[in-house]
Amino acid sequence: MGTRNSSNDGKSTQATASVSGTFKVAALTTALLVGEAAAIVGLFAFVGRPASTNAEPTMAAAEEDVVEEVPLFEGRLSNDRAGQVFVYDTDVYVQVRKGEAERIRREIERSRHELRAEIAAIWRSAEPAHFQEPRFETLTARLEAMLRDRFNRGGRQGVVKAVVVSGAGIRLGR
Repeated sequence: MGTRNSSNDGKSTQATASVSGTFKVAALTTALLVGEAAAIVGLFAFVGRPASTNAEPTMAAAEEDVVEEVPLFEGRLSNDRAGQVFVYDTDVYVQVRKGEAERIRREIERSRHELRAEIAAIWRSAEPAHFQEPRFETLTARLEAMLRDRFNRGGRQGVVKAVVVSGAGIRLGR
């Protein structure tokens, strides 16, 4: 029987050593976490908060942020890149800064037919997949690039973005 007790005593000693080893690892991990937290809090307390700024928007800056929509094109545009002719009822608007709206309206009136030809060329050269996009992202990006090249000259940044409104295409012919 003495032999049995001595083997049980060995197992209990190993179990006690295993539990105390696990406790030491847990205690060490907890101490490290607490130390890191204290270091981070101390660092932020030492560095402090950023200085507050008191920016007051001027009327000119507020006026620049106001956007106005100017109608650019209303009509039908066609595309035959899918092998069939599709006609789209389309409206194109250009969003401009309020301070530049009158200048851009004058330029639109001055070159209305040239703008119509450029818009039609962009529309005719579009791939069929471009008409499947929910917001016509590709066509809108191409129109915006054309409008910015035309109207944002001489350091003037009047054009904000283009807005394309189009219905579903109507297939013509068979």
